[in-house]
Amino acid sequence: MYCPNCGAKNDKNSKFCSSCGTTLEEKKTTKKEEVKSTDTGITIDNRPVQIVQPERDGKGIASIILGSISIFFQFLPIPIIGLVLGLKTKDKSTKTPGIVLNAIGLFLSIVVTIIIVFSIIAITIAVDNGDFDDDDDYPVIEEKEKTKKDNKDEKTVADTKIVGNDTFGYVEIPGDWHEFKDVESTKAIQYTNIGDAGYIVTLNTIDQNVTAEVAAAAITEGVKGEGASAYYEADICGKYTGYAVHAAYPDGKYIVSYIFKAEDNIIHFVSIEGPDKNSDFFDIPNTYRLKK
Repeated sequence: MYCPNCGAKNDKNSKFCSSCGTTLEEKKTTKKEEVKSTDTGITIDNRPVQIVQPERDGKGIASIILGSISIFFQFLPIPIIGLVLGLKTKDKSTKTPGIVLNAIGLFLSIVVTIIIVFSIIAITIAVDNGDFDDDDDYPVIEEKEKTKKDNKDEKTVADTKIVGNDTFGYVEIPGDWHEFKDVESTKAIQYTNIGDAGYIVTLNTIDQNVTAEVAAAAITEGVKGEGASAYYEADICGKYTGYAVHAAYPDGKYIVSYIFKAEDNIIHFVSIEGPDKNSDFFDIPNTYRLKK
């Protein structure tokens, strides 16, 4: 034991310094912070030089680490845990930095959480309202029954005729329609009321060894290349199940093409085009039959 007055070394059980007589009893004091003393072995003026360091608290260090992480990764539980550790630590050197860092991390985490929640709500509302539905880009492939209209101002049962041939099949058209030949088509047969300015029904077959759906997809991409807005979907033509390609051109022309395989094991093509997609003439393909 060293004398606090003169620095002389005394026996650890001595009550008084053997050199200067100073009382050597340890004073009982309340320390706010635990410290560690390290004897350096050096004496100045007969007094030992010691290094005094405060006891480090692991909670404070952990608080600083979690606070730093929470600023860059906004995961809400991290700053909460770090803030609790910062408040509990007794190490003054780490207490304040830990609390500040975790407070910043907590604020950022709350902001990010609010943004994510509101984004999910907004997307859910948009989906429910159909804002992401676009038949031009996301065709719905589903089979449905078509309801045939009956508008006697355009077409009457008494004034119709069956046209076509055994290769392409037959459809029922108004009696005053006539055969029409498109200069771009050398194979198909077509019928119209007033030529390429009115309505045209086309009968044809697809010779390529493909499925009806593959053919429908190819036709859809082809008309898109012509500047049309197009999509295809599962549909029926007469009694045959296949696919319908819907195409709308910038000039107002609308075309529906049906592609399906009949009992002759051939892919058939039937289309109707005209200026008004709501016209009853667009129901003509539903009269299709393979044999007259």
